[in-house]
Amino acid sequence: MKFLPITLGIDEAGRGCMIGSMFVAGVVIDDRAEKVFKKYGVKDSKKLSKNKREKLYDIITSNALWFEVVEVTPLEIDNQNINYLTIRAMRKIANDATKEIKYLNRIIADIVGKGDFKLVESDNIEQLVLKKADENFIAVAAASIVAKVQRDRALEQIRNNFGLIGSGYPGDKKSVEWLKLHYSKIPREYIRTKWKTFKK
Repeated sequence: MKFLPITLGIDEAGRGCMIGSMFVAGVVIDDRAEKVFKKYGVKDSKKLSKNKREKLYDIITSNALWFEVVEVTPLEIDNQNINYLTIRAMRKIANDATKEIKYLNRIIADIVGKGDFKLVESDNIEQLVLKKADENFIAVAAASIVAKVQRDRALEQIRNNFGLIGSGYPGDKKSVEWLKLHYSKIPREYIRTKWKTFKK
């Protein structure tokens, strides 16, 4: 008997930012959900506008078999290796999914570090940790959208409460200049104080 793939896709958003949390998301899909996602244009979140991601978020979360989001705070990132924290969050999601979804048989995640790690201790589940998984697998693209929307919403709260300008990433000059002017007023739980950008 041939089993149809029940796939967990995992991806993150906010890993390289200097302001705000990183969010790691997992989305479980079957063949039906994959067809729905393709129909509505689910793809790597970086290739979508904010408004499009918000619309797809509702489609994804209402059609997925299961989903979960893990927040990794700036305080955690300041005190632990970010690769370790990312993999730990991925493993939590993978293990939670195996408990919730009886016939889960494939896990695909976007690469972290060298990608030489397992997410669950099981010989019955195919596990792939790949470069550009969010571009090549619908389940991972869906996870990237869920993670990015959660990140966008969290950043919007910081924007509303403290007047953040820009994306919160070190490559964004507006965010860097804003941080230089206002860092003394921003609670430390929102800023990765041990990152080089902050120290500069």
